[in-house]
Amino acid sequence: MGKVSKRMLFDGIDADAVSQNFLEEIVGEMIRLHGVSESDAVGRIVEKWKGRKFRWPEGEPGSDTSWMIFHESPEHWAQVIFTGNWTWWRKNDER
Repeated sequence: MGKVSKRMLFDGIDADAVSQNFLEEIVGEMIRLHGVSESDAVGRIVEKWKGRKFRWPEGEPGSDTSWMIFHESPEHWAQVIFTGNWTWWRKNDER
């Protein structure tokens, strides 16, 4: 995964510290897998999840928080967000 040098701003996404780290891992995977810039990767995540609230591990009872992103890997989300394709893919890009 690409190393992140600073805390990134995911404008419009309310994330706790664990969720922030997870979002940064997704950015690193997008950079590694698709060669996009950090700002492009962050922008894609914001476009996908703006207005969402992410909390680990359980969310906040009775609220709109989501911890479901943790059920998939950062690599998975990097692929989904970058390609817009929610279908399953095989390792080594076999389709």
